[in-house]
Amino acid sequence: MWSKDKIEKQREYFEEQRIIKTGKFTEFVVRIYYCIYKACDENGTNYCLESDVSNFKIKYKIYEGFYGGVPDHDSPHVIGDCFNHLSNMGYISFDDSKSKTLVVINKHLDFLLPGEHEFYKQKYNISKDIDFNNDKVVLTKALHKSDSKETNLNCTECDSGHYILRNGTYGYFYGCSNFPKCKSVKKISEFMYMCLLENGINIYEQKSNCWKCNNEISVLSYFLDIDFKLNNIVIPNFTNLHLIRLGSIQKFDKFLISKYNTLENRYSKKAGFVYTGNICPFCDSLQGAQMTLGKIHEQLSKETDLHLKVKENVKINSSIFPKEEFDEMIQVLMRGYEPDIY
Repeated sequence: MWSKDKIEKQREYFEEQRIIKTGKFTEFVVRIYYCIYKACDENGTNYCLESDVSNFKIKYKIYEGFYGGVPDHDSPHVIGDCFNHLSNMGYISFDDSKSKTLVVINKHLDFLLPGEHEFYKQKYNISKDIDFNNDKVVLTKALHKSDSKETNLNCTECDSGHYILRNGTYGYFYGCSNFPKCKSVKKISEFMYMCLLENGINIYEQKSNCWKCNNEISVLSYFLDIDFKLNNIVIPNFTNLHLIRLGSIQKFDKFLISKYNTLENRYSKKAGFVYTGNICPFCDSLQGAQMTLGKIHEQLSKETDLHLKVKENVKINSSIFPKEEFDEMIQVLMRGYEPDIY
């Protein structure tokens, strides 16, 4: 830890940087802090595994919008320096008392401008503020959630096992509960596709107002992250899963168009390309995927009984929901983060 005088001088410097927006280092410090915050949010604590916020996993998030979004050769040192500043100023600390090192958030950043905390919470899809006065927060909660999670999906190679989320030397995977007798393993994307074949895909229906004529309409979409939530399936470290929705899987979208007359393939001037979207039955306008579906997803994420929003559960197969299209979408969304295990 630095001296109080040095911490205060550095804090004042960071505060000045937020106002005049010069340099990138302070922005990197802030982004790293909220990457840690996001990992803690997923655990429901103010702790996360150090491996969850490693340079490899967060560097593309940190460099987003800078240098073409591609981290340079010196990025490990830059990110390491940012971690050191956060640690020396007391915002974070490291706990080595367990079998795995934890990163602990000790307090909120106190040099941000008004509204910036809310901005970064939204940017990194953080659900709630950390309650530093919560005496129920314990180290083991973060470890237990990250190390293993049972599922009810049966093993494909033995008769009695089921898959469990595990965290191994090379990252997360799903392995049979009968290990070492059964050594069946599934990469995350393979497991997700198996779940979808087993459980089907929900079509969610939500009321919304047309952006053009303001009439109330029904908006339809699929949201895979909500499906997994309903089925109590944990997909680790995949913050972009909510982006797999209507307009993402071409063959499945084509199938849905044949079922619902309010869905069409339309060219969007704003997006600059054709995609599947909801069409207003009153004014025939395309309801934008980014604005409309983003708001719908946010609303659904707050619902206490998501089953009430399911219009239909569609049983899928490889012809209407090809694994190749799904895998391609996963690779696009995870590019630069977990290319091997996903």
